[in-house]
Amino acid sequence: MSLPEPVSARAPVVRLASLAAVLLLALAGCGDDGGGEGPGRGPGGRETPRTPTLVDPPSSRRAEDYPSVATAADGEVWVAVQAWDGVGDRVDLQRLTTWEDEGAVSTTVHASPTHLFGTALAPLPDGGLLAAWCEQVEGGWVLRGREVALPAGGEPEPGPVLDLASVDGGRTLFPRLVVDPEGAVLLVYLQLEAAGRSVQARLRGADGRFGPPVRVSPAGLTSAWAPDAVATGAGRFAVVWDGVVEDDFDVMLARLDVGADGLLVSDRRRVTDSPRYEAHPAVAAAGDRLYVAYETAGEDWGREGSTNELDEALHFSRRLEVVAVEGDNVAPLAEAFMDGVSKGLADGCEQPRLRVDGGGNLVMFFRGFTLPPSLHDPKSKQMQEHIESRQGAGVGWRYSIWYTFATRYDGTSWSLPDQLNRSKHQVALPGSSGRSDSPIALGRLKGGGVAYAHVGDGREYVGPDDPGYEAQLDWWCPMTLESTLVEVGRLRKGEPVGPLPLGAGRPLPTLPDTGGPPFAPPTRTTADVRTLTLVLGDLHRHTDLSRCSSNWDGPFEDALRFAYDAGGLGFLAVTDHFEHMTAYDWWRSVAWMDAFDLPGRFANLRAYERADARSGHRNVVSASDVLPVVSYRKHALGGRDDGQADSPDELWEELAGHDVLTIPHTPAGMYQASEAVFDWLSFEPRFDRVVEIFQGYRGSSEVAGGPRAIPSRHENRFVRPVLDGGLHFGFIAASDHQSSFGAFAGAWVERIDRR
Repeated sequence: MSLPEPVSARAPVVRLASLAAVLLLALAGCGDDGGGEGPGRGPGGRETPRTPTLVDPPSSRRAEDYPSVATAADGEVWVAVQAWDGVGDRVDLQRLTTWEDEGAVSTTVHASPTHLFGTALAPLPDGGLLAAWCEQVEGGWVLRGREVALPAGGEPEPGPVLDLASVDGGRTLFPRLVVDPEGAVLLVYLQLEAAGRSVQARLRGADGRFGPPVRVSPAGLTSAWAPDAVATGAGRFAVVWDGVVEDDFDVMLARLDVGADGLLVSDRRRVTDSPRYEAHPAVAAAGDRLYVAYETAGEDWGREGSTNELDEALHFSRRLEVVAVEGDNVAPLAEAFMDGVSKGLADGCEQPRLRVDGGGNLVMFFRGFTLPPSLHDPKSKQMQEHIESRQGAGVGWRYSIWYTFATRYDGTSWSLPDQLNRSKHQVALPGSSGRSDSPIALGRLKGGGVAYAHVGDGREYVGPDDPGYEAQLDWWCPMTLESTLVEVGRLRKGEPVGPLPLGAGRPLPTLPDTGGPPFAPPTRTTADVRTLTLVLGDLHRHTDLSRCSSNWDGPFEDALRFAYDAGGLGFLAVTDHFEHMTAYDWWRSVAWMDAFDLPGRFANLRAYERADARSGHRNVVSASDVLPVVSYRKHALGGRDDGQADSPDELWEELAGHDVLTIPHTPAGMYQASEAVFDWLSFEPRFDRVVEIFQGYRGSSEVAGGPRAIPSRHENRFVRPVLDGGLHFGFIAASDHQSSFGAFAGAWVERIDRR
C-alpha cells in the first residue's frame, strides 16, 4: 500500500499535517531505524539548510505553543493554542473541518496583556466546548476558562470568563480537562503554596457548575509535578502525577469517584517505588485497566555530586517505561517499549503521552533526542575526540534538536508504518523539531483513533558539507530564529485487538500520607531584634536554551525540580544566554520564572547571562519583577532587548536605575586554553557586588594551584591576587551546568522573595 504525499498547510492557528489510511509522516533522512539520526536532514526532510543569522524576521514576533485537542459532540476536531504576538498572549481556537483546509479561521477565546501558561480543551454535553488556561494576574497565577457555543454553520461564541481555580498567595497551573461517558468534566491542576505543591481537582456536574476543589495528592506530601488524568467510566476518574517520596521521584496514582456528596478520592497508590528518578507520567484507560507511561533516570537524581562527570547531568539520560494497573496490581507490558528503540534514541526518550485507540491498541507519543551517529555513545572515540578538541571546555553538543515521535502497541510489537509503508518502531512527526519540552496534546476521534497536536521551531541538522554548517556550530547563535508553530494530525485506529499481554505483576505499593518533617533552615536574631533565616540558592543555572551543554541541562522544569526538591533551595536564577534566545524564548522563560516564583517559600529570579570575550562573563539578576535585557548590538532582537551595550561602560549606563545584581564568574577563564578571562578593570562595585568564586561545573577561581582550581594560564586573574590588591566584594558558589550539587550561594533573609 502506498501513501500519498504529506500535506502541511499553514493555517492562521496551526499547520495541518494530513494523515491517510493509517498514518502519514514525512521521514526523509531519518535513518532506517527511525531514530531521526543523520546530520543532513531532520524529520521534515528539508533539503535547503538555513544559515543562522542574527536578524529579526517578522515570524519571530509571533509564536504558538501549548496546544490542546478536543472532539465536539458532532465529531468535529478543535484545537486550542496559546499564541504570542510580541506584546501579550491569547488563546486561539480553530475547527479542523477537513485536514487539508487551508482556509480555516481561528477565533480568539481570550486575550491577555501578560503571560498565559498552557491551555486545556474539553467537549460539553450541549455540543459546545470548555477552554481553560492559566493566566498571570497581580499577585499570582489563576486558572480561568470559557464555555464556547458552537452554532451550526456559524462562528464559535465564547461565553463569559470563568474563574476555575485560584489560591491566595499561590499559583494554580497546568490545567487538564477530561470528560466521562456521561459528560461530567474533571479539571485537574497543580497548586503551589508556601506549604508545598499539591494536585487538585474540581468536577463540573450535569448542572454546568463546578464543585469545590478536592485535594488529590496526600496532604502530608508536599512535592507534586506533572499531573495527568483519564476517565475510567461514568463518574470514575484516575489521576497520575509524580513527586518526591522517600527521597526520590516516584509516580503516584489516585482514583476519584463521583458520589452523592460530590467528588471523592477513593484510593491512592504508588505506581513506582524504586530509588530511580521516575517522573512525567501519562495515563490512558481501557475499561478497568490503566496504562501508565513515565520517564526514568538514574538514582540520586540532582544529588550526585559536582565532579563534572556526564552521568551527573540533570538531563544526561531519559528512558521510558509503560506499565498496566489492574485493581491493586501493576505489571509491565509483555513487550517493553525500549526493546525496539534505536541506539541513537535509546537514552533520549521523555515526555510521554498515551491514548487507547478505538481498536484497543495503545498509542504513545513522546519527545526524543538523537545525537549525530558519530556521537551516540558519550564514551565513544568520536566523543572523546570532540571533548579533547574543546580542551576541557565542556562536552555539550550544540545541535540539541528534539523531535516528537509516535508509536503504537498492538500486543505483539510497537510499530507504525512510515511514508514508504515500512514498519518502524517509532516514527518522527514532521514539523516537530525543537526544544526538549515542546508540548504534545492528544484527543480522541469520534470513530476511534487519535487526533494530536505538537510544537516545533524549525531546528534542523546541517551537514558538514552543507552551506551554513560552520555558522550553526557558532556557540553564540540561537538554534533557530523560526517561531514556534503548532502542527496537528490524526492517527486512525488500528486493527481490533484483545487485552494487551502483560508480564509478571506485583502489588501496587501504598502511598505514605506524609513525606517526613519539613526542613527547618537555621535562623538567628540580629541586634535590632530581626529574625533572619539562612536560605541556599543557585544563581547560575542553564536550560536547554543555552547551547553550551543543552542536551545535559534539560528544560526549565528540570532546573525547578533540582532547586525545589533535590537541592532544597530557597532561590534560583536560571541564567540562559540571551544570545542563544529568540524573543519568544525569553518571553516563555519569563513565564516559567514568574509562575514558580512563590513569595515566602521560593524566589525564582529573573536573570540571564552576558558572555563577552573581552570583559568576561556576567550573570545579570533582578531583585524585582523588572529586568532589562541588554544585548550586544549584533545579537539584538526586537521584542526582547531593552537596550544595547557593547562595552561595560555602556552596560552600566543601561542598568542605571534598575535594581539588579551582576555576578562575574570564572574570572581565571573557562578552561586552560581560553582567553575569555574576566577583565578586572571592568569591575563595577555598584553592580558587581559578589563574584562566583567556585563553580561546581568547572571548579575554583580562588587561587592558582588551590583545591579544584581552574587550570588557567592567568594566575593574576584569580580572586585572591585581586583581594590582595585592595578590591573588595562578596563570594558565592554556583552550578552553571549539570547537577553540581553543593555549589550554592547563601543568604540571611527576613522573607524569601525577589525583594
